[in-house]
Amino acid sequence: MRAAGDTTGRAGASRRRRGMTTTRRDKAARRPPDLADRNFTASRPNQLWVADITLVPTASGFLYLAVDQCIGIM
Repeated sequence: MRAAGDTTGRAGASRRRRGMTTTRRDKAARRPPDLADRNFTASRPNQLWVADITLVPTASGFLYLAVDQCIGIM
């Protein structure tokens, strides 16, 4: 909320930039097959591996964060 008498229009300090697009998919292209079939359980170790990558905004740019996990480790 703006304080009384504040004419600068500043509402907060956020360094986030909106609208960054990392992937532009081709709508005519066929999607890759879902090899895990959305079933993230494993009956034995080293049977199913999943991974994800995301961008984390920082003050000096973006940080790419990658995570992988073996499902079924006992």
